[in-house]
Amino acid sequence: MYKFIKEQHEKCKLRPDDICSFEEKFDIRLPFEMAEFYLQFNGLEIYLSKIEKDTTIFQVDAFYSIKHSFSSRLPTVDTLIEWDRMDGFIDHKMVPFAKDQGGDSYYCDSASGEIYIIRSDDIDIPIKICDTFTEFLSALDIYNGNYW
Repeated sequence: MYKFIKEQHEKCKLRPDDICSFEEKFDIRLPFEMAEFYLQFNGLEIYLSKIEKDTTIFQVDAFYSIKHSFSSRLPTVDTLIEWDRMDGFIDHKMVPFAKDQGGDSYYCDSASGEIYIIRSDDIDIPIKICDTFTEFLSALDIYNGNYW
């Protein structure tokens, strides 16, 4: 299990057909490793974590759930995609999956599998964080108080 996991909410558990329905509804295909992660860890609470890219440290505060949310303060991936598509600013192939404390979201490009952070005050310039979702998960480390 990943060390950044604080708690998992079983009421948010997904079945494979939930992933298929999600992909069909939004006309996307999740990278295999992302779909597998959501089948195992949907409804996940994490410790405040960090990911480093070159010399920059980015924080990760929460993962969004697909379909079911364990918290009223966190929208689901489904809701966020609907909002993004209504706004028309975020490419339709981008799937939000996590956020930082400031409300900026991490996205997976469903076509390439690459991971980006898109800052709400600068949505025209996505910052590439990792080449794959697996790389993102492997690089994620618990915040230990030595930065920010």
